[in-house]
Amino acid sequence: MGKKRFFANHSKSSAMVIAIAVHALLLVVAISFVVIKVKDRKEPEPFKGVSLEHRQPPPARSKVLPNISKNPAANPQLQQPIPTPVQDTLAIVEIPAVATVGVNLDSMGENSIGDLPSMDLSTLFGDETPTGNELAGTFFDLKQTKRGEPTQMDNARYIAEVNQFAKGWNLGDFRDYFKAPAQKHAFVFMIPTIDADAAPKAYGVDKVVKPKHWVAYYTGSIAPEETGYYRFCGFGDDVLLVRVRDRLVLDASYPIWEGKVTDWHSEDENSRTYPLGTMPMVIGDWIKLHKDKPSEIEILLGECPGGKFSCQLLIEQKGKEYKQVPHGSEGKTRPVLPVFKTKAIPKEMVEQMKIDPSQATLDGSSFGVIK
Repeated sequence: MGKKRFFANHSKSSAMVIAIAVHALLLVVAISFVVIKVKDRKEPEPFKGVSLEHRQPPPARSKVLPNISKNPAANPQLQQPIPTPVQDTLAIVEIPAVATVGVNLDSMGENSIGDLPSMDLSTLFGDETPTGNELAGTFFDLKQTKRGEPTQMDNARYIAEVNQFAKGWNLGDFRDYFKAPAQKHAFVFMIPTIDADAAPKAYGVDKVVKPKHWVAYYTGSIAPEETGYYRFCGFGDDVLLVRVRDRLVLDASYPIWEGKVTDWHSEDENSRTYPLGTMPMVIGDWIKLHKDKPSEIEILLGECPGGKFSCQLLIEQKGKEYKQVPHGSEGKTRPVLPVFKTKAIPKEMVEQMKIDPSQATLDGSSFGVIK
């Protein structure tokens, strides 16, 4: 009996010792695993951006615009931006792409920052749908017949054809030439220097008409908000003629065609002395316009050799005071005249016209018949 009790007590003590040893061993293993994980964990390195010490600065952008020639081949090509080399040792930080809204970055010009995307210039030659205040425009291509056959047109013959038309303003003089099927309806004539193919595009015939030796004839009625004497001023590259009540009151064609498109000459001593856009401004004849009596007006635009086209048409009221800006030396000044228009000009179109505020202003009345 004594031996059994001894062995029973001894067995219990041994089991307890073994249990304690096993738990101690498990505890040691767990602590070792935690220590190993802690040692393997690295401290986060401080944020390092892109190193700029060895980057070469981008080449300076030239602010000098190239001269624009009537011959596109004579215009120097703009230099393409040179990519800045980046060394392979630079630490590159990836930045998530951000969507751009409203601006096409590919359309930004080399000589400006943040240029707006190129706009549709067809409205500068008129709208497709009239409202009643516009002048209806008809487009003719003098390089081909109405059947599409070539006419062997050259610059000298083109000017002779325009001269013949200007003697009587008879559209029958153009009856044998190609005519665009659709008309445009213009209410302002302020077209900056653009490619000459803009006119064929505006009339929807650019697929069959090359951008030279074309004319666009506009006609309609105008009336001022106040009866008085008025005169048109402007320039055309190449042709700009204005006729009111069967009287030619302005030939503002390209200077080399002076006296060749028509025999009209300005009587104002300041004609072709004030800059307007890229050309000297031609000053027209005074003519009386009546508030309640609409007058017929005809305007002819034209492009001779191709390349670039532009025109600007302003109007001046006799006796009205206009803002004066310095011109030339000896304290001389010139007036800032209002743009000729037959109704209000939309904001987006104003941006297209690129008006120089020291030469022209939109603060003038409209000459549309329907008020």
